Amino acid sequence: MKIITDKEQLKAIIISLNLENIFGTSEQNHLQIHQFDEGERFIEEGSEVKYLYLVLEGEAQVAPSSESGTQVFLEYILPMDVVGDMEYFSSSPYFHNVVALTQCKYLAIPVSLITRQLGSNIHFYRFICENMAGLMKRTSTRFSRSLLFPLKTRLAKFILDQSDKQGTKNIHIHVDQVADYFAVTSRHLRRVLSELEKEEIISRTKAHIKLLDTESLEALNEEME
Repeated sequence: MKIITDKEQLKAIIISLNLENIFGTSEQNHLQIHQFDEGERFIEEGSEVKYLYLVLEGEAQVAPSSESGTQVFLEYILPMDVVGDMEYFSSSPYFHNVVALTQCKYLAIPVSLITRQLGSNIHFYRFICENMAGLMKRTSTRFSRSLLFPLKTRLAKFILDQSDKQGTKNIHIHVDQVADYFAVTSRHLRRVLSELEKEEIISRTKAHIKLLDTESLEALNEEME
């Protein structure tokens, strides 16, 4: 982990995110930017909540673990998501592990700052509630779609979304992570990918998918609209 305390950089971030009504000059003195490398576990399940993290850059995954140490995928953490809010407001330790999938930057908000200075700030609570609602909606939508639509349809949407996000038609994926995301086995996912490949909708290499027939993917995606 790399800690950045540059005050001018912090101020510029607060202004760019329109958060001046939450983090004034005195609050900004307590904020930090935490940078994590790809693959780094920066929140440990069961550990004490010391920060709420606002995602600035990068992508991470929430990964609960069993008593045997097996980890499963629960949800992606994306820019402008808040991590640690549910635990803080329920006076609990961190519920799950969080692992960086890419290099990530987070605005680290100390719990001590919330207790001392943000406890009566209505703008802070509104911001947290809006983020909680957004994450709950995203998770609910994904699980409801898993019951209503076949994997092929959901995978088409995922591929299109990743193409937009990565800005390329040759997207990078981890099959095991995507399988966890859809709550299916890697074998099942590979079977559906092979089906799309035989239909010449995509082509595959070990860690990449190339979009060959965007119209067919969009037609599958429209089934969920």
